[in-house]
Amino acid sequence: MREHCRTAAMQVMTMPLEPFVKSSLSQVSLLGIQLIWTTKITEALEKGQKENKGALEAKKKEIEKMLTELTTMCLQPIETKLERTKIETLVTVHVHQRDIANEMKCQTVNDFDWQKQTRYYWRTEQDTCVLGITDWEQGYSY
Repeated sequence: MREHCRTAAMQVMTMPLEPFVKSSLSQVSLLGIQLIWTTKITEALEKGQKENKGALEAKKKEIEKMLTELTTMCLQPIETKLERTKIETLVTVHVHQRDIANEMKCQTVNDFDWQKQTRYYWRTEQDTCVLGITDWEQGYSY
């Protein structure tokens, strides 16, 4: 499973969303959208801190676009119940992520409003995924 997650961590940042979701296992797809969300918000907060105050708003629009893509996938013919459940779960989780992004009042990655969120990172140096909440990190359970 770690190998699937390692591959997905690279693919999710470069592949279009629909092919990524369709080619990945359910758990891997879910991890992928969580990695994207964490990366987008982190980048926005780091960029906004240094140069661009509109960075977070731009990333929120990207997150909304992802949600539109996922909901469009739900409306297409889906061959199996398992695939439908996977896509519906991704929509549900991403709605939550979108709502969190819209409600946050952060200026930096150190603001508690961001730190209190469950964040997923691929740590290349450790060759694993970790999840973080506040200043605590735990290895992802495969």
